[in-house]
Amino acid sequence: MGDLTNKTLGIIVILVLTISVLQIVLLHIYMGKHARILITPKASQNTGKAQFCINHPPQINASNCSNIAYEDYLYSCKLSSIDPDGPSVVFWSYFILGETLFNITTDGVINFTPTNEQVGNYSILFMLDDGSGCDNSYTSEIMDLRVINVNDPPILLRDLPSFGMLEGSTIVPFYLLDYFDDQDIIHGDHLTFLSYVNDSRISIRIDSTSRVLVKAHSCPYKAIAIFTAIDDYNASTNSNPVEISVYCQGEGEEGPPGGGAGGGGRGLPPRICTPDWHCGSWKPCNPNGTQYRECVDRNVCDIDHYIELIWRNCTYYAQCFNGIQDPGEEGIDCGGPCPPCGTCTDGIQNCHDGLCEEGIDCGGPCPPCGNCSDGIKNCHNGSCEEDIDCGGPCPPCGNCFDGIQNCHDGACEEGIDCGGPCKPCVHIEKPFIEKNKFWTNLLVAIIAILSLGVVIYAYFKREIDTAVNYLLEPVRKRKKKAILLKSSEAILLLEELHGIYESVIKMNREIGRAHNRELLIRIIKLYKKALSKRRELLARMFDLDISFTKEEIGKKIKKKIMPKPLKKWLSLILDDLFMAERDIFEYILSISSPQIIGIVKKVVEKIDLSREEEKLFNRTLQHYLYNIASLVEEARALIVSTSIVSKEEIVHLHEIEEKEIMKEKNIIEKNTLHSHGLLDRLIKIDKYLRRGFTALQYGLIDQATDIYIGAVNIYNNSPMIMKARYYSLMMGVRNAIDYYRLIPKEELYKIKKHKIRRRIKTNKKPQRLKRLERREK
Repeated sequence: MGDLTNKTLGIIVILVLTISVLQIVLLHIYMGKHARILITPKASQNTGKAQFCINHPPQINASNCSNIAYEDYLYSCKLSSIDPDGPSVVFWSYFILGETLFNITTDGVINFTPTNEQVGNYSILFMLDDGSGCDNSYTSEIMDLRVINVNDPPILLRDLPSFGMLEGSTIVPFYLLDYFDDQDIIHGDHLTFLSYVNDSRISIRIDSTSRVLVKAHSCPYKAIAIFTAIDDYNASTNSNPVEISVYCQGEGEEGPPGGGAGGGGRGLPPRICTPDWHCGSWKPCNPNGTQYRECVDRNVCDIDHYIELIWRNCTYYAQCFNGIQDPGEEGIDCGGPCPPCGTCTDGIQNCHDGLCEEGIDCGGPCPPCGNCSDGIKNCHNGSCEEDIDCGGPCPPCGNCFDGIQNCHDGACEEGIDCGGPCKPCVHIEKPFIEKNKFWTNLLVAIIAILSLGVVIYAYFKREIDTAVNYLLEPVRKRKKKAILLKSSEAILLLEELHGIYESVIKMNREIGRAHNRELLIRIIKLYKKALSKRRELLARMFDLDISFTKEEIGKKIKKKIMPKPLKKWLSLILDDLFMAERDIFEYILSISSPQIIGIVKKVVEKIDLSREEEKLFNRTLQHYLYNIASLVEEARALIVSTSIVSKEEIVHLHEIEEKEIMKEKNIIEKNTLHSHGLLDRLIKIDKYLRRGFTALQYGLIDQATDIYIGAVNIYNNSPMIMKARYYSLMMGVRNAIDYYRLIPKEELYKIKKHKIRRRIKTNKKPQRLKRLERREK
């Protein structure tokens, strides 16, 4: 009933607008025929006051400031300004989508020392005001700054304890990772350990988990051991001296200090150690046709041989994504039967020769990339400079004194060196006599009607759009459903996506009970799993290898004949996929505020949270899980619209029923604008996106449109940091709705005569899938 009312109101508004336009046009036609000559009136004797603002815009010069800063090193520079009208200028800065690194002084001085947590890329908007109060008193310039990580040595968190042990015994006194740490672990550093002991009668071994195994020979005596932690850049830190006391069997009644095996008499037989071997799984097959597994003696009867490797023969299959240079490959996973290896002349930003390019064919293993502050006229960012550090990819080279009508400082001149960014152009106005012309009146009438139409559309946008869609529905050109997936593949993918959705529900129940860091790591792994299913879905759609590149699938999408909204939808999914795969940790942090980012980093670095931070972190985990659910629903909606599946299969794989979607409109109207905090907005928009994709799977296009409008209301009233991250998902829903509208309702589902009684829990194909494949063939 509500939809019918909106449609009726929209139709009435359109009819009123049409009648008003016709009336005003006819009125101006009549006035054009009967109008007299209009003469500009003479000036009266009244006096007035005119004010003029004559000012040259200031200019910022950031050539003294480097685009690179280093962690723990002072970064210092001074921005300069050019202002022909005087030196009274004021600087300030704004960091775009990132935390604030520094505060610039009013005279343009920058001084700060980056920390380990501030490593990364930043975009800074510098602004300058000359204080004149004119419209052109402001100017701005954007500078990209990269903070490079500088290696920090490992640190000793606390002293290692001394301990005692019996002759002939082997003990594990501690794990070194509990006592050493490295601030660069978040950037990928790893720690290795060495030991030194001043007595050869003690053997010390450190395994890959940092576990220390100590074995004592003969007795009694005391020894001193020192342990060293070394990072990937050979920076090291030593522990405190650790005293090791070795006692003989049966020595004293209380045993050695610190516990251990005590008691016993001197006449007792020597300790008998029985090995307890446990073996792991077989490692991948090597190119030489062998593989191994590791077996460990948990009782450590022999400290020098408590780990054994068991080898066997196997059949090796070469692959293009195993991280090994197989026979026939020119490099690791490239060349020969694999994609071509990257070079410095292939026109692609890629990795090769052990390093990654910073731009297209420059930086890393290639020659340095050019920029707008290197003092060289060169090409970078896809175009070439017109002069030294200006023009092309850099700021324009024009100014207000070059005698040329050009564009600079973000605007274009209206005349030669005047108008736009320069001083106003001088126009001398004279009284004149003009006959009223028909076309002039008609133009004025059209402009007035368009302005009125814009105002009315702004107030009745939703009703007008609904009415237009309702009127065009009978004549809208329908297109056949684009079939890109087999039914068997679609059903299997839907089952696997449902498994991810069930994991989301399970993890949501664990929030507040499971360990923070462990749950965050599991959520990141679930993100990766959802992204891998997205990649598998796209690979199956276009018959590509699972390791396809963005260029390969982009060509496939461009060549494939399919509706335009579907192409746009797939392109948005593709951009979001590769952005997430580039750095999944940065991907999930990009939808968070600086406060939330700080809390997440505390959890990563094992720092305890306060009670308020704990609550905010739990809400953040809920937000991440809702975001994963919206990604899963988008993938399921794409599968339904590009394959032959039945409605019973969709209902079977959903926790949400169709009747719940039908009620969504009333929920949105009540709750859309009642969200205040950023996290509440993020969680609410994820819920709406997930419900919107779910409604499409049921064929409820009008309900999906209402849900999308509710999400847009939250999106439009949200900060820029949220809009940048959610743009792809929002536009994905929009294009998905447009694509679903093109599909005839009778083609959305296939007719299914029997219901599904069980889910697919293995990779084996059931009889019903085999029948579907035979029917398709």
